[in-house]
Amino acid sequence: AVWGKPTWPLSGRNNSTYAQRLDNLGKAWQAFTGSEEGNGKQARKYIPKEELKAIQELGLESIESWKVIKKRYLTLAKELHPDTNGGLKGAEDRLKQINQAYNLLKNSIFVKETLQEMELTS
Repeated sequence: AVWGKPTWPLSGRNNSTYAQRLDNLGKAWQAFTGSEEGNGKQARKYIPKEELKAIQELGLESIESWKVIKKRYLTLAKELHPDTNGGLKGAEDRLKQINQAYNLLKNSIFVKETLQEMELTS
């Protein structure tokens, strides 16, 4: 004991009980905040109209991670590029919409804050 408080080694046999207590604390916090899972909390979070429209434009349902957003954008850009479509006007217009949606998400403070929260909670 140090200063009258119990101590234990950081590695050793008491690790599992400490980890279990932390897990229980995390479950209690999730119950307190009303979310059973971290993803459930994200699904109920308010998303501004512009960002929601941009997410739907890219064919996504929610903000999962920046890698997912970027991968989806690159896939759509490759499909809709004029060189692969022979210059179809409809594909070119759709590519412009995809570029605008991606740029909006890339520069959105809401998206940056949401992704940062997700990194901290995962």
